[in-house]
Amino acid sequence: MIHEASGRISDAAASLDIALELEPRNTGDWRRLAELLERMGQSERAEEIFRDILEEDPTGGAGIRLAMTAEAKGHLRDAEDFYRKAWEAGVCGEERSLCARRLGVFSAASGRSGEALRFFGEAGSMAGDPVASFWLARSLIEDEKWQEAEGLLMTPFDDPEVEIPRLYWLGRLYIARKDLFSARNLEWKDMSNPYIRLVRGVVEALSGDHRATETLSGLPAQGMGSDAQAMLCSARASIRDWKEAKRMGRMALNSENGPFMWERQARRSREEAGYMASIAEAHLGDWSSARDGFRRSASNLRHPGPVFALGVSLVALGKIDEAKVIQGQLRSTSANLSRRLEELIVQNSGIRKMLADPVDP
Repeated sequence: MIHEASGRISDAAASLDIALELEPRNTGDWRRLAELLERMGQSERAEEIFRDILEEDPTGGAGIRLAMTAEAKGHLRDAEDFYRKAWEAGVCGEERSLCARRLGVFSAASGRSGEALRFFGEAGSMAGDPVASFWLARSLIEDEKWQEAEGLLMTPFDDPEVEIPRLYWLGRLYIARKDLFSARNLEWKDMSNPYIRLVRGVVEALSGDHRATETLSGLPAQGMGSDAQAMLCSARASIRDWKEAKRMGRMALNSENGPFMWERQARRSREEAGYMASIAEAHLGDWSSARDGFRRSASNLRHPGPVFALGVSLVALGKIDEAKVIQGQLRSTSANLSRRLEELIVQNSGIRKMLADPVDP
């Protein structure tokens, strides 16, 4: 419009008002009028117009404007709904990228990592958006794509909302790939945060650092879920605190998921904690409970390690024939573990059993 092009915004708005009196069904003019009113500081009237044309606006622009307004007011549920309406309307260009990033953030923050990754895939670059970068990394981790997440976590964020979680997940990434040197050299911040204490304590425990016991004291904190408890189980096992490792493992196995920002939601981490609890029971001499736990882990984890552990527990309980069955099953999945179990069976069979030391977990 001529008035708008020349910078006379109020004249342009007045002209649109007149035009809309003649043709009130022109959604495009209503949208342009609302945009002009926003620039003139008349945000309330602009919002009313955007709401009126939301369902008819084919560009999705009204939904984007309403979403941004709702988000600025802290009405996040409304904001997500408006972004979804804009997305469904087929919003284009830079607004489409913005919409995809915000929907990715909302989806990830709600624990819907698969949906989040689909939106982030539509968004393009995350440059300049630390919140979106963090939630993309978090979603990738949930999808077991740690290496892809690493690049997003290496650079500190200038947004305090996601900087501490970024540091936490970077520490966990180093733990996952057994890079304890890099993990120990992280500059830990905000030790009042229980999750930062958790990851630092786990690093110390795995590194043989005597400070781990003090760092981990008082954990798990209220609100921590099964993933955090599983990490504590691993840390306690590393410092050979078998009673606490058993307690944490059993707790993790039966707890609910913790907050998605801080904890993985996959069932596998619980099962791994249960397996570690069974190892702790073996170290405590409770081979019957350990055997039952190993049997469960062998079924759920589908890994030769728990199967081997089940065989060891059967030997410790004197059930040699059952252990031989397990040893036979291991041949097809791990020849090395099958051979080790066979040696243990031989050492604890017949007359050799009288000379053998008790089975060492």
